[in-house]
Amino acid sequence: MKSEGTQSWTTGAVRESERFDYWREVVCETFVELDPRPLHQSRFYGEVEASRVGDFGIAQIAASAQKVVRSRREISRANNPCYFLNIQLEGSGLTAQGGRESVLVPSDMVLLDATRPFEMTFNDRFSQMSLTISDSVIGQLPPAAQDDLAGLFINRNLPEARLLKSYGSLMRDQGDVEDHMFADLMTKQLAGIFHHAVNRRRGLTLKQADHWGQKLLTTIKAAVRRDLGNAGHTPARTADKVGVSVRLLHQAFARNGETFGRWLLAERLDTARGVLADSHNAHQSIAEVAYALGFADQSHFGRAFKARFCQTPKQFRKAAFNA
Repeated sequence: MKSEGTQSWTTGAVRESERFDYWREVVCETFVELDPRPLHQSRFYGEVEASRVGDFGIAQIAASAQKVVRSRREISRANNPCYFLNIQLEGSGLTAQGGRESVLVPSDMVLLDATRPFEMTFNDRFSQMSLTISDSVIGQLPPAAQDDLAGLFINRNLPEARLLKSYGSLMRDQGDVEDHMFADLMTKQLAGIFHHAVNRRRGLTLKQADHWGQKLLTTIKAAVRRDLGNAGHTPARTADKVGVSVRLLHQAFARNGETFGRWLLAERLDTARGVLADSHNAHQSIAEVAYALGFADQSHFGRAFKARFCQTPKQFRKAAFNA
């Protein structure tokens, strides 16, 4: 493998009235179909230097303030299956893709999936290095990781982030690489660092998500237990009570291998078992216990109780009192 040569574009030699149109052509040719939009009326300037080494494209961009959009319209024109690892060099930027938003400062980076819509906003002059990563490199990641890459933020403080920036800069500065063995070594090392960075970053993300999910699950269960006798408990009403979406409620239970409905039934049955076993509650009929715990139908309560404890409520109470 060897570098395919460095190409350069600049708006400096273009008439001011034509600069942004020229810039639009440049970014679409260098990357994928994009819709850049200037943010200020002041004089626009932009330059790109791009080359390719093996499975990686390397480009450095410096430009004035702008917003860059890749919508479904641009994707339909040319659906290029690749990813961009954008590394902030100067200035700051905001990226959004797949529900993830990231603010980039120098040495931060974000991974963008070219097959899905995304936006990038730069409110002032900025500079980025962008690595175009082929499907063959992405395909070496675990399947679960491949489904979770869009908009993935990689903090500058990760050791792998510093290595990615250093290797990207080295490959950019090499220009034409005549020694194909050296080029092959560089791309393999960069791919390895990239895989390690993604796996570590996803590990941190999943750990944080799991911690938050456990806290949410505890909050949901506590809210239901405080009002266990309410027959109107549903996922939608409970989610509204704790201030989350129904989707997040279901996700919180799923992480624990549960569903809301099965947990609620088990919680009511376990509570009923405790009530029935306590002789202080002997004055309460089985029907009263069932209704007090949110069961709308005594026969349903009886069947569910027997399925869980292998005894009818009456049999269980009698055995508990005689123990």
